[in-house]
Amino acid sequence: TQVKPEDTLIRLGETVQLDAIGEAVMWVWSPVDYIADPMVKNPLVKPDSSMRYRVVGWDKYGCTDTAYANVRVQHQSNLFIPNAFSPNGDGLNDIFKVENITYERLQILRIVNRWGEVVFESQDPNKGWDGTIDGKPAPTDVYYYQATFTPPIGKDDIKITGDVTLTR
Repeated sequence: TQVKPEDTLIRLGETVQLDAIGEAVMWVWSPVDYIADPMVKNPLVKPDSSMRYRVVGWDKYGCTDTAYANVRVQHQSNLFIPNAFSPNGDGLNDIFKVENITYERLQILRIVNRWGEVVFESQDPNKGWDGTIDGKPAPTDVYYYQATFTPPIGKDDIKITGDVTLTR
């Protein structure tokens, strides 16, 4: 028994079809995590981290053979942070927030003014800064942000810093 592909690289969220090649009439794939059907010759797999799959095939005489497939999973972040926003109530760019968060987990989004005073802070990826400080409109100015994320794969946090211009 062989497996095709034997070693493959996919992006997080993608699916790959594995295929057992040989004289087997029955197959069992393991681990069963992220396998659509572990009892078929060519299952679809969608792992959320790199996995080594094993297939055991039985031929018509009851003899077994084993093969392995390595599916490596890579994550490419598509985070987007705008460099300006205009909280003027027109429904366009009224909130400053990180866009395209998919598999990352927001630890903190912190915004400070030019004197280093925190004007906004949140761990909620759906909540952004509305351009107010203590409920009052913040002045037109350049503010600075730091966003820290936990990646779905890997051990190093993603830290992004920059500035954003508030215009009215």
